[in-house]
Amino acid sequence: ANKSADILRKAFEKCGIEMAEESTTNQLFPIFENSLMDELSKSFKFQLHRKIDDNHTAVRFVTSWATPFEECESFAARLESLV
Repeated sequence: ANKSADILRKAFEKCGIEMAEESTTNQLFPIFENSLMDELSKSFKFQLHRKIDDNHTAVRFVTSWATPFEECESFAARLESLV
């Protein structure tokens, strides 16, 4: 679970995406511009965590032992293409 989360964490860092909550576990809380969140939600599942302001929302990602690395890498590639 943590290795999958690390793939996502590195993608957020690479794209300059801030975190609402710092975490070293399998739960991540990136802050997305709402337009980015809307686009990513078309292909990937995550939960709304809290509204930051009118244009930004913190979301929650949770990985598990069953989260395929390929899915995390696919998300990372899609995120990088949008930022």
